[in-house]
Amino acid sequence: MTESGEELEERCTSCGAVVTGAYCSACGERRLRADEYSLGRLLRDGFHDFFSVDAAFWRSFRLLFTRPGQLTRDWMAGNRGGRLGPFQLFIAANVIYFFVQPYSGFTGYNTTLFSHMDRQYYSIPAGIRERVVDDVVGRIDERVRVETESRAVEGTPPWTVDDSVAFRERASAIENEVYPTRFDARGEVNARSLVILTVPMVALVVAGLHVFSGAPFVQHVVFSIHYMAWTLTFLMSLVLPLLIGGITLVRSTIVAAFGTAGEAFLLRPAVQNSLSLLTENGSLLIVVPYLYLALRRVYGRGRAVTWGTAVLLALGTFVVTMAYRFILFWVTFASM
Repeated sequence: MTESGEELEERCTSCGAVVTGAYCSACGERRLRADEYSLGRLLRDGFHDFFSVDAAFWRSFRLLFTRPGQLTRDWMAGNRGGRLGPFQLFIAANVIYFFVQPYSGFTGYNTTLFSHMDRQYYSIPAGIRERVVDDVVGRIDERVRVETESRAVEGTPPWTVDDSVAFRERASAIENEVYPTRFDARGEVNARSLVILTVPMVALVVAGLHVFSGAPFVQHVVFSIHYMAWTLTFLMSLVLPLLIGGITLVRSTIVAAFGTAGEAFLLRPAVQNSLSLLTENGSLLIVVPYLYLALRRVYGRGRAVTWGTAVLLALGTFVVTMAYRFILFWVTFASM
């Protein structure tokens, strides 16, 4: 109060605007309270902040798992309170995937060097094997060159042909053992760190499947973020590791029960192909229904059209995975 009895205007500590409520209407800064600098207020605020974030975290993932598409629908409608934002949710999902995947028994988006070289759709057209072999040979040549120059500086006698051949064989053995191990280790970290690159690729697929829907592109992006967050957490960090663990358990049970006959049974091409098909494509039994529910809730199209869109988007996600692995190879290859 002033001497004349007029109440002084309280100003925001951040932007200087007049504050009349609990929060500044200009920048959202909280108004200082009478006990602002007390230990009790510090503890109460810390307790509240921790559990409010925790509540938003759990509510977001509960909706992501149990009500496909609801987070996207709410975000587009402006109903965003008590939920993690799309990128916050994806970062949280990526952190979960980053720490769970190495112990899950599931390679996820990563693949080994030998798989890059021979087993991927891009392996032969892109000449991956030739690129890797040339790189390894170049590294062996570099080892030989360094050793040759070192011997010349030290004044040691020139190499004989046998000396040169023996050293190249040792260098070749070392490089052929070290190179794949180093590549796979770097590729595993890159695959978990760069997975955000899948979001814009999936968003383009979603946009292409809804080109005449009239929906803004940002809706396709938000939908893709939520879909990929679900893929990283529910599918890749929970379901697929359980599936692989179950198949491993079945294999070991058959071997334990039937001995060599069980091993022979598991080695049959038909059995191996069936188990491989279940491991690689069993997720479609979960992905397609999830996408149907999510697409139906967000885009509101007819049942038949939505089922078709869900199947196409699942196939499109597979293509995105292959494209991501192709990018991942070159990123890892360049860092070797």
